[in-house]
Amino acid sequence: MYQVYLNPMNDAKQLNQELLTAIKQAIPADTNLVKVIEAALGIGKEAVYRRIRGDVPFTFDEVVALTLKFGMSLDRFLKIQYQETVVYDLNQISTTQPMEDYYNMLSTEVEMFKEFNRKADSKIYMAYNILPFIFFYSLENLWKFDIYQLLHQVEQEKKIEDFARVKLPGQLVEKRDELFEAYRNVPWSCYILDRKIVTALIMEIGYINRLGLISTRDIANFKKELHQLLDTIEVTATSGKFHGRTPMTLYLSNLDLEGSYCCYECPEMNFTHLRVYRLGMLNSSTPEIFAAQRGYIESLKRFSTLITKSGELERSVFLLEQRELVDAL
Repeated sequence: MYQVYLNPMNDAKQLNQELLTAIKQAIPADTNLVKVIEAALGIGKEAVYRRIRGDVPFTFDEVVALTLKFGMSLDRFLKIQYQETVVYDLNQISTTQPMEDYYNMLSTEVEMFKEFNRKADSKIYMAYNILPFIFFYSLENLWKFDIYQLLHQVEQEKKIEDFARVKLPGQLVEKRDELFEAYRNVPWSCYILDRKIVTALIMEIGYINRLGLISTRDIANFKKELHQLLDTIEVTATSGKFHGRTPMTLYLSNLDLEGSYCCYECPEMNFTHLRVYRLGMLNSSTPEIFAAQRGYIESLKRFSTLITKSGELERSVFLLEQRELVDAL
């Protein structure tokens, strides 16, 4: 097992200082440190100054993004050693400023994926019991519905608005598009999908519909986009490429998956996500956690059916069943 030791001082300020020193060494002497960090993390100038002064510590995601950006090892800063505990960082949407938190989360992932994609041998392994965001981020209504559900989970004291009345900031949409574009360029990825991923989403839409918060027009838009989503899965499975670009391997699990597990593998570092609280994530770069999660995802292949350039009959049956469920919505 592992324990993080930031240094003998064992505090976040020391980590901040070591990280800043390493960045200064990695950039030309005449380069503005503030502008470099501002661009790398997608945060404001004042937020950067607070981190440089040590008023606010870098978050786990920010440390990951910076180490990827400048080709540094995360272990260099965390100084991970064998002990009795493991290291997780919770990246969660707050109840006070959910849209701001979500925007910052997307910004961090954009920078992470841009750096991740520069390594030709980078790989992503995922096993999902919910619909992976990559399949619906380009679909306006389904993406908005995901956020709509989140808002009414974290803003429990507010009255639930009609779906059509909820407007998303243009800045958020632009950042979503930027992330989707970055993800389409991931060098290689593998997904194991729970067979109920579409069914679960349809149940959620049906529930909100029964509350009278979705119009007939909304339902028609959901149906259209769900069919587009299923078409994307079919084309990806048939061609072995996501949106005709980078290789993607798809499996259908023959077991009910307990959760959603992600492993990111590249030469500089490996790290993992566990999806929690809908859009929240438990992150870890602990080698033992990565090995265990990567091994678990690999083991699930034994109980799954490969549908990429294979398993044509089972793939067709699955997609037909999903389309019938969509039509019945």
